Parts: sequence; structure tokens; C-alpha cells
Amino acid sequence: MSRLRSLWMPAVTPLLVGEGWMAFRRAARESARRLTGQEHVVDWYDSPQDPHAALLAQAMPRFRALYDVEVRRFEVPMPEAPLVADPEREAAWRAMDAAMIAPHHGLEPPVTGPAEATPAELADNAKRQRSAGHFAPGVLHYGGEWYRGVDRLGLLESRLASAGAGAGHAAPREDSCAGPFDSARAVDAFVSIRSPYSAIAMARLAAVEAAGMTIRYRPVLPMVMRGLPVPRLKRMRILFDAAREAHARGVPFGRICDPLGAGTERVMAVFPLAEAAGRGGELLRIASRAAWAEGVNLATDGGLRRVCERAQIPWSEAQSALRDDRWRAMVAANRDELLGLGLWGVPCFVEPQTGFKTWGQDRLWLVARELRLT
Repeated sequence: MSRLRSLWMPAVTPLLVGEGWMAFRRAARESARRLTGQEHVVDWYDSPQDPHAALLAQAMPRFRALYDVEVRRFEVPMPEAPLVADPEREAAWRAMDAAMIAPHHGLEPPVTGPAEATPAELADNAKRQRSAGHFAPGVLHYGGEWYRGVDRLGLLESRLASAGAGAGHAAPREDSCAGPFDSARAVDAFVSIRSPYSAIAMARLAAVEAAGMTIRYRPVLPMVMRGLPVPRLKRMRILFDAAREAHARGVPFGRICDPLGAGTERVMAVFPLAEAAGRGGELLRIASRAAWAEGVNLATDGGLRRVCERAQIPWSEAQSALRDDRWRAMVAANRDELLGLGLWGVPCFVEPQTGFKTWGQDRLWLVARELRLT
């Protein structure tokens, strides 16, 4: 990351994804809607081919009954590379994940089928969606924001309720992440400090660790440093969605200094030292918060030293660790194991004894359910 970018990014990003500015833009859109007399309009981008979209489709009749909104449905095609980094693994995961969460939310297992629209209609709808800023099926667009699947439907409902458009709960609720947990069963947490979702997950994991869950942190390099494509359209959707998730969950977020490149590598170099002292997870948690909430440049000695000292890692020892490249073999082994599990992105959680695995900071309730003492 260039020195110039490291200077302007922490100053600009709060204007884009800071909680106050996001709320201000939302209020401004709602005021404009009222002044012009427009109805509440939700654009629904659907696909019968997608398992997660099939779950959202089950929730839409109740959503329509509870909220005074106009819903416009557009069928779109399944996205392809480079918007899907690992198409084969992602297709398998989407089917597995949708089937796993459906019964916990009182939904039927998803049934997928062939496209119902013509190729021309699919192409037109895809162009429409991408012009508005998204690319995936199973998403809702309202007032300049995107809400993906049943996982984000509750956020849209809260927004509509605050605007006086209805009330109720069409969206499934996450289960509690409360313990106590079986500390004899460890969970492998594959994370990256360049992932905003990992930053949210690690902030939330502090509570479950305090309740007895044993976490083994398995850091990996970010996808773009592993040769996987992440186009700008996808990066922006991830950033705005992660910011909204962080704000909703009370996780500090918004003053960002991207740790891509040297920032990530330097933290990875110190990680084995911190892990040997029993503070590997704490180092990653502090580094992630520094990068995604505090605008700390981890590529500099000053930034990394600040993180190490907060994690109680002596700076003199950290400097020695920076000259040791053995961390590369560690993260490569973690990457290979992740791919072998049929996963590719982060954060992912695996319980080796049973083979349980899941992906996403919004799946911590599943991890809690798996390890909770009965």
C-alpha cells in the first residue's frame, strides 16, 4: 500500500462507511422519498438456480404481507468468474450451507431448478443489477443499500419499520451465541486480518472464548495475495455490507488502513511468536481492529509496534521475528487445509472431531450451537 494511500484512506473511509454517515445518507434518502411522494420500492433480484435465493423466496410472501412496499422481482443469472473466485467450491458450499441453516430457521430445504426467464431477460436484468451495484442472486435493493439473503432481511425490516412501512419479523433470527461451551472440543478459525468479516468475527469470538470455547486461530493470506480475483464491484459490496454488520453488532469499524501486502505479512511474521506465548488470537484481533477501525498502518514500524505492545509482545522480539520467513510455510499449510475442506474464503470455522464446518461471521450461532454444553 502506497504511503499516500495510507494517509488519505483513514481520513476518507469514515465518510463512506462510518456509522454516522451511513445513517445520515439513509435519513436523507428517506426524506427525499417522502418529499417526492414515492412509495417504498424494493427490487428483488432472484434466481431459481441458487440455494440461498430459494430460502429468501420462502420468506418473501410473509415479508410482503408485513410491509407496505412495492416489490419488483427480476430474475438474474448465476454469477461467473471473476465475480465468483472459486466457482466449484462456492457452488458446493452454497448448497451445503443453505440446507444446513434452513431447518434452524423454520424454512424448508431449498429446492433449485432451471432458469425461468429467457436469456435476453436474464442479460437485461443482470445489466440492471450491476448498474445499481451488485451481481449476485438472492438480494434485495432498497434506498441505495443491498440486503443479501435471509441473513440480511432483518436489517431491511428494521429500516422499513423505522420509516413507518410496517412491522413484524419475516426474517429468521440468529440463535444465541451464549455459552457455556465444551472446552475439550477445539474449533479451528481460519481468518485473515485483511478480511473485514474476519475482523468482525474475531471481535465477537472474544465473548465465546470467555464462555469456554477453545479457538485455534489459523491465519491465511487474503484472497488477492493467494491469486484469487476480487473485482472492485465485489470489494465495494463486501466493504459496505461488513460495515453495516459491524455497526449492527456493536463492533468498531470504519477508519480503515488497508493492510494488504506488507501490513499483512508483518503481522503474520509476528504471529508464531505471539502464538508461542498464548496470545496469537489476541494479536490477530488487535491487528484487525487497528486496520479496520483505527486507521493504523501495519506496514510501518510505528503501527506494528503499537499493535504488538497492546498484545503484550515485546517489540525487540517482534523485530527479530520480522527477519524470519518461516511463517510462510505456516500460512501455506493453513491455506492448503482450508482448500482441502472445500472452503476458500474467511472466516471459516471447523471442528475436526465431527467434521462440522461453516463459513462467515454470521454463522457463529451455528458454531455456538455445535459446541454448547447441553
